[in-house]
Amino acid sequence: MTRSPFPYLETHRVAHQPPNLVHCSSENAGWTSLFACICSEAPYEASIAAVKDHLIVTPLNKPVRFTRRIAGELQEQILPPGSATITPGGADFSIRTSSQGRQYDTMHLYIRDELVREIHCDMFGSQATFALRPFVGAMDEMFQTIAHEIRKILDTPWPADSVLC
Repeated sequence: MTRSPFPYLETHRVAHQPPNLVHCSSENAGWTSLFACICSEAPYEASIAAVKDHLIVTPLNKPVRFTRRIAGELQEQILPPGSATITPGGADFSIRTSSQGRQYDTMHLYIRDELVREIHCDMFGSQATFALRPFVGAMDEMFQTIAHEIRKILDTPWPADSVLC
């Protein structure tokens, strides 16, 4: 598995697009299996090229209208805070978002594909096939707990963590 740090440059690079504002991220934290950032986003529409790792985005402070075309499927939903969208690594997609009052806060979590495959292999054996499907509007208590803990780490300016806030 990759042991080098997981940099922003290996993401879809949406968080730093103007007029978005990154509040804090794991950039330069030395994290190897996860990249995370919290940002304020403006509504946008874009076609986005695939990256190899998996993306989970969670609205934090208000509902977000979300429309995505991925793998030939149109997905539309109003996402409440705490819900999640999953974009598998290797998938190109187009997206359109909006929210009342324009700006909305999100957390972007990228998880290395190698880590997900390693866990899958440990759980189901090396011969088991693996395919992560795109999903919109997941409300999972365990994921919300993990996302909350990651957010606490990102929000805490501890020099030992090397997290930029």
